[in-house]
Amino acid sequence: MEDGKAKALLRIIEKVPIFNNMGAENVRTILQLCERRTYQPWDTLCKVREQSNDMAILLSGQLGVFTAENRQISTVQPVALVGEVGLITGQPRNATVRAIQQSSLLVLSKTSFDRLMRSNPAICLCVYRNVGCTMMERYMETEVQGRTLAAQLSASDEQLHQLHEEIEALRSGQVE
Repeated sequence: MEDGKAKALLRIIEKVPIFNNMGAENVRTILQLCERRTYQPWDTLCKVREQSNDMAILLSGQLGVFTAENRQISTVQPVALVGEVGLITGQPRNATVRAIQQSSLLVLSKTSFDRLMRSNPAICLCVYRNVGCTMMERYMETEVQGRTLAAQLSASDEQLHQLHEEIEALRSGQVE
């Protein structure tokens, strides 16, 4: 690989949250284990309920995330990971992912990932620490969203209650 391309890929991988603060040499080790793949629009990367056999870093293009009912629920932009949770937990895929645009990805197989985690304690510790931090951030974001939705629901319930009172008042003739 050309030196300029290698440096660009290193900078990209260093931006991926689970590879934060890992150091250039460890990132190079990970990069050497990755396979570069290109997907055309509507090519499927993974299907819901399939075994998680790899994770990918989107370098360019755009991916769509779809439910089992084939409804698109989100998009994935460059420098984002796909499949990291299933790769680590062994859980099956919880969505189908397809290329929306021509997309270039770096793919790390579960076999290579597991071998790396067993053979390199420094990388293993860093990856799992970063995964823990990422999961905590996602949990906190979800918690905030939950509180916001609960407040909106409460306000809607109050409005509904007021409407019911107005309807009852109209029915009983208390309002002219």
